[in-house]
Formats: sequence, structure tokens, C-alpha cells
Amino acid sequence: VVVYRQAIQLEPTSRAFSYMGTALYWLGRHEESLDAFQTCVGLGPKDPFAWGTLGSAYRWTPGHEALAPAALDRAIALMRQHLERDPGRAEDWANQALWLVNRGLEHEAAAAIERAIALPSFDLNCMAIAGGVCHLLGRRGEALRWFREAVSLGYGVTRLEKNPALEGLRDDPEFSRILGGARLSPEGAYRIPSGNGGESRPPDIAPSGSVRFLA
Repeated sequence: VVVYRQAIQLEPTSRAFSYMGTALYWLGRHEESLDAFQTCVGLGPKDPFAWGTLGSAYRWTPGHEALAPAALDRAIALMRQHLERDPGRAEDWANQALWLVNRGLEHEAAAAIERAIALPSFDLNCMAIAGGVCHLLGRRGEALRWFREAVSLGYGVTRLEKNPALEGLRDDPEFSRILGGARLSPEGAYRIPSGNGGESRPPDIAPSGSVRFLA
């Protein structure tokens, strides 16, 4: 958090505030994270990831749930425009699927995640998001398969453990085995996955600096 604050002092960009909000969120400082995400949207009002991250944070912060739909709808609309111009990034389709499923648009969400899976750029961040989407669609077997694959490739299990969207899997024996197996690795619980091009990014979270897989 200190590093992000220093970065903001040097250059108060939308991405810097997104990283700050992400760090604060996973530290449990949710109200502070919302302030950062709101600033992020103000600095990047046409960035779908900024809106998606804010909507996801609203959804899982008590007392702010009613604000989530408008932010998620804005994220979906902006991403649709982007995908019409450039449909080639798996990360974009995966996040669109996540936002769609959170708005109850399950058919569209399923189609979007399939588009993501079919692309060469489908990486471990996308696998984690696919697991979340499949879980929210009620497709347990597929969800566990994607989580297992993501973790085996180095996706940090701490975020899966803390993700409120996965509360329904907390008592699932197979999910527990996936997380437990990763903890046997000295890096398994802490490794930060890299997005396309090798840049380390936080999750819906996620790219453009958004909360990586926060459903």
C-alpha cells in the first residue's frame, strides 16, 4: 500500500488508484478501497475495467450492494464496444463473462467465457475467472477444473480463499484439496500471476489494473 501511495503521489493515474484499491480490498479495508476505485473511474470514465472493478467491489461491500448494478452495466456496455473493435483478447471476454453473470445474464456469460477459452491468450488469470464464472453458473465440475489448472500454473490461492464470491465452495472437499495442494509449494499461496505479456497485475479483480477475479 505504501508503494502504491508513493506511485500516486508521483503520477495519480487511473491504474495507480486501481492497484491501490485492489491492495486495500484484499487487506479487508473495503471502504478505503471504494474511495480508490471511485477515483479510478473518475480518471478513466471510459475504461470498462475501472467500472467492473468498482461494481464488483460494491457488490461485496456491505451497505453498497445497491450501487453494483449500475457500475457493472456500464462496464458491460463499454466492453461490448471494445470487443466490437478488438475481439482478440481472452482477458476481455473473461471479464465480460464475469460481469454478465453477476447481472444474471447467464446465457450471455456462458457464451463470453467460451469465447475466452477458445483464444490463444487464455492464461492463468483467465482460468481463475473462468472458474468463478462457471461456479456462478452452477457448473461445479468445470469451475473446479479451471481452479485446479490455474493453481497448478501458479495462481495465488490466497485470493481464492478470500474471494467472497466463492463462499459456496468453502466446504467443498475438492476445492479444499486444490488449495491445500498449492500450500505445499513454498510459493503457492503468494505467487502473483502475470497477465498477457508478462506484466504482473492485481484480479476483475484484473488488465488495466483491476481487481483480479473478484466476482
